[in-house]
Amino acid sequence: MKLQLFLSHNGVLSRRKALESIVAGAVEVNGRKVTEPSMEIDPGRDKVAFKGTPIASKRFEYIMLNKPSGYVTTCEGQFDQRTVIQLLPREFRHLRPVGRLDKDTEGLLLFTNDGWLANRLMHPSFDVDKTYFVRVRWHVTPEKIARLAEGIIVGGEKTAPAEVKIIRDGEKETELEVTIHEGKKRQVRIMLSSVGNPVLQLKRLRQGPLQLGNLRSADWRRLSAEEVEALKNMRPPAPEMEVEDRPAWPGSRPEGRRPGMPKRPDRGRRPGQAGHTRRDPLAWADEKKAPRPSFGRQPQRTERHPLDARPGKAPAFKKYFSNKSAASNQALRRKNGPKHA
Repeated sequence: MKLQLFLSHNGVLSRRKALESIVAGAVEVNGRKVTEPSMEIDPGRDKVAFKGTPIASKRFEYIMLNKPSGYVTTCEGQFDQRTVIQLLPREFRHLRPVGRLDKDTEGLLLFTNDGWLANRLMHPSFDVDKTYFVRVRWHVTPEKIARLAEGIIVGGEKTAPAEVKIIRDGEKETELEVTIHEGKKRQVRIMLSSVGNPVLQLKRLRQGPLQLGNLRSADWRRLSAEEVEALKNMRPPAPEMEVEDRPAWPGSRPEGRRPGMPKRPDRGRRPGQAGHTRRDPLAWADEKKAPRPSFGRQPQRTERHPLDARPGKAPAFKKYFSNKSAASNQALRRKNGPKHA
């Protein structure tokens, strides 16, 4: 871990303040001043001090909870709501939930004070799979499963494809296993309701490499070292791109491009390529250019106002783009009055 991150993760300083303090020489590692923020340290072996005060390495906790229905995923509930924090012992109530489950949703909910790991689980770029047990009303036809697999329009946006498996089929109720990797609000409920199957029960069984297993409702447990290591080793999926087919015979490749490289977008012929013709610059002089628009000063224009033609009205002029000087304007006021100036 870098020294700058060690100070920020342990709550000593923010990242910016930690950078400034290290450069200023206020941090010591194993009794020696260090001015390099990116220095790698081992929190379990190296001793770090800030202005002479030793800094103890912060212990990260990872707790899995089987959330029951009727609890809101927040640290402080409103209007005497029951919160998931109340299900944890007092020594773990400083932890924060990773993601959220609806009040009526049950299942796996992770708590930790490791912000780096929590961000990896919640960031959409990692596409963490989440598997749910869903009990819905009515029979689910193959056509509806195909619609869910293609994606449903939710809030004006199309959801990512979902994997749907039928566990038990019936005329009045159907049990499904649904896997998604997005985290939109009430996504599973909205998707199934849109195909005509309201959700009766929703329970999260898996999140990434974590399995709920036989953990009873409202019970919790610590993650094992293997589970934590599996979470830290998660990698974002490779971006999908169109790749040319590799040649069928070994040792050969398309001219000018290596096998597996993405296709170059078609930007037309470039100078030096076959089929490119360079235009003669002297040929432009023979073309007739369109006249350029004039942006000069517009001439003064006056028009008689239509109301001045009425009988009994003194003639007056409606002035447009008046460029008269202040002296001429004062002369008009004295002659015709302020109304016609």
